[in-house]
Parts: sequence; C-alpha cells; structure tokens
Amino acid sequence: MQKDQVLVRLVPDDLQAEVHRAEAVAEGIQQQIDELRLELPLALQQARNEVAKAQAALETKESASRRAEVLFEVQRDRTDKMLREHGASLEAVRANLREQETAARDAEANLQRQRAEVKEQRTALDAARTNLQMAELREQRLKVLDARYKEAQAQVKTAQLKLAKTLIRSPVDGVVGQRNVEPGSLVRGDAANPPLLTIHDPETRWIEANVWESDISRVRVGRSVEIWVDAFRTSTLGRGKPFYGRVVRINPTTSSEISGLPPERFFTRREQKVPVKISLDSPDPGWRAGMLAEVLILVDAGAAAQEQRTQ
Repeated sequence: MQKDQVLVRLVPDDLQAEVHRAEAVAEGIQQQIDELRLELPLALQQARNEVAKAQAALETKESASRRAEVLFEVQRDRTDKMLREHGASLEAVRANLREQETAARDAEANLQRQRAEVKEQRTALDAARTNLQMAELREQRLKVLDARYKEAQAQVKTAQLKLAKTLIRSPVDGVVGQRNVEPGSLVRGDAANPPLLTIHDPETRWIEANVWESDISRVRVGRSVEIWVDAFRTSTLGRGKPFYGRVVRINPTTSSEISGLPPERFFTRREQKVPVKISLDSPDPGWRAGMLAEVLILVDAGAAAQEQRTQ
C-alpha cells in the first residue's frame, strides 16, 4: 500500500449530522448578526436624532415657560399697582381693572400651558433617551452574537475534524501485517480493544533485544551488533554468516515495568531485562516482521555484552 491510501472507512452518518447541526447554528447566528449590522447604525442615528430633537424642543419650551412666567409676574404687579393707585375711585377704573384681570388670567393660563408643555417635552426626552439606550443594548447584543458565532464556527471545525477522521489512511508506504476488522464490524477507540490494522514499514525494520540488567551498563548506543536470523541460516549445524547492525536505543525502563506487572506481595530478587533497539545495516534478504533472531552486541574489541534470542 502507499502512504495516505484509505485503509478503513467508518460510517460517517452521525458525524455528518453533527456537522450539519453545527453549520445550521452558525448560519442562524450569522443571519442575526447581518440583520443587526444592517439596522443598528440607522437605529442608533435615529435614536440620537430623537434625543437631540427632544432636547432642543425642551429647551425651547422651557424658554417660553420662563417668558410666560415673567409676563404673568409683570401683569400681576401691574394689576396690584392699579388697585393701590385707584383704590379710592374704584368705580372709575372698574373697566380698566377688569381688562387687567383678564390679561392676568390669560397670562396665568399661558403659564400653565407652557409648564404642561415643558413637562410633556421632558417625558418625550426621557422616551427618546430610553430608545437610545435600547439601541445601544442592541449594539452590545451584536458583540455577544459575534462571540457566539466564533464559538459556533469552532464547533463546526471540531465536527468537521471528527468527520475527516472517519477515513483512516496509511501513514507510510508499507504492508498490512495483521487485520483485526472486517467490513461492517463495530469498532471502539479505546486501549482495551486491539488495533484495527498493523502496518509494517519495510524502510524502518529493526530488532528488539532484551539485555540482562547486569550487562546493560556495558551497552552503548552505536555499538556494533552481529545478527543471526533463523529463517536465513546457511547451515543446519551452525549459525552461519551473521548480518550486521548497531544499537540505536536503550530503553530507560526494564521490560517488567513496561508490561505493568503488579508488585509481588513478598519480595523475590529476580534479574530483569532491558529492551534495546537495534538497526539493520545489512542488505535486506527478505526480512519479515516477527522473525526470530539471535544478536551479539559487541562492547569492546569484539567482547559480547549479551547474546539474546529475540524477534
């Protein structure tokens, strides 16, 4: 098989539905944002104009009310003065007095009317300010919708990533060594279940040997290794000519710790083994994953640290 070749197709129905739901939510929020962005500038401008207009009208009404109040005071003072000046000849000035009293009543009525108009205009100004606050709240709602839209977009991307993972592709050019799934099988992505496929990369073959912990101190990365593979023995009486490799990694833990064995109730001294990874430097005669081999790690001047039969 080739790298990126599709190996497994998982049924994507649920994930496709999840993508569609997330996209629908994001689209609905986007529509609300678009509508608000279209109407909000006009609504804000209209509200501000209404406030300015109501403020100007209120100032005009208050000015008219102050003039009416002054006129009323002047007229009342004039009437009082006439009464004081002509108190003795009240009958002679009765007609003039009635005229002044009528003017005073008109001035008072005008003052009351102006005050009522000022009160009404203040109410209109309060309403205009309330409308402006409502428009500004819609501006805040637009910010909230922007945040929700970003969250919805992230959910869409998450759902799309999940959907993309329904296609499992080969990470390398290699060979399927083991298949644990059949078409229509139910799979679960947890450690308790076996892998779906085991893929071998022919370009990265290696040998894993287990070295006794008493010998591991003499092993170094880069040491030469002689290798005998059972499948390629040249003689039934001996191991024949070895292949060659070198140590590329020494595991930091022992194999017992890797396997997760539970601690023993009673302590028993037992020597452990340390996994060592060995590269293959010799030309490939047809190696296959899982073949048994014996290795001899050369520590100095041909001395062996450990001869181990492994795979």
